[in-house]
Amino acid sequence: MTELVSQFRSYIQESGTAIFSDDRIQQLLDSNSTYLYQAPLQVIPQRYNGSLIYKEYASEHSWLEGTATTTNKLYNTNGTVVTNYTSDFINGKFTFASDTRGTAYYMDARSFNFFKAVSEGWKEKAAYYATQFDFSVEGRSFSKSQIVKSCNEMAKQYSSMSSVVMHSIERGDMC
Repeated sequence: MTELVSQFRSYIQESGTAIFSDDRIQQLLDSNSTYLYQAPLQVIPQRYNGSLIYKEYASEHSWLEGTATTTNKLYNTNGTVVTNYTSDFINGKFTFASDTRGTAYYMDARSFNFFKAVSEGWKEKAAYYATQFDFSVEGRSFSKSQIVKSCNEMAKQYSSMSSVVMHSIERGDMC
């Protein structure tokens, strides 16, 4: 989660804790997360010396939590947890140390709708600055409303980059 918090701070242009504590950032991320169970990984074959090798795998999900060993795991079709890989949790990529021969792997993890969380962060930042006001002193003017406008524009920008969320609903009264 530390990497996600750091990335979040970068995207909302805040290096300190003036507006967002780490706990608040985690709350925003948690409210925009999805738990994935038995999510299949796509094998990406590569040519090496005239043959195919299978070391690279990709998830259709990105912005994965990288440090939660209790929720994140990769396993094969027998359910055996594997650990001989390196990961790029931001992009949902996994690289095994040796050729897996195309073995099917699955993942349990938590994925974040990161850009939606960032959009909500920008909205909170706009609300923070909206409590301040424009003023002029000795011929100089200070315009906080420009900051609010900019924050709202950034919120709109990141909202347009967020993932679409779909849910399946089953009626219990239908056969």
